[in-house]
Amino acid sequence: MGCTGNRRPPDLRKLLINPMALKNAVNISKEQMKEPHYLMQFFAYEHLPDFLQVASKPFGELAEKMEKELPSNPETTTALRKLLEAKDCAVRALLFK
Repeated sequence: MGCTGNRRPPDLRKLLINPMALKNAVNISKEQMKEPHYLMQFFAYEHLPDFLQVASKPFGELAEKMEKELPSNPETTTALRKLLEAKDCAVRALLFK
C-alpha cells in the first residue's frame, strides 16, 4: 500500500545516518547539497556604483566559477581569499586620490 510499481520507499533510518543516501533518495546533485563558500559574500558587486562594478564584476564572476568547479578544501579557500585581496586592490585603485 502507498507504493507504486516495484519501488520501495526509502528506509528513513538510513537517510538520517547517511547524507549520501538522502541525496540519492531525493535525486539531487552534490553541487546542490554544497553550502556556498563563506568568502563568496564578499564578491557581490551589484550594490556598487557602476564605475566600481567595472573592476569588481570580473572577480566576482571568476570566484563563482572557482567555487563551482574546484573541490572544497583549504587550497580553494586560499585561492578565493587571494582573489578577494586582488579584487579589493582593483576597487581601491579606482578610488585612489
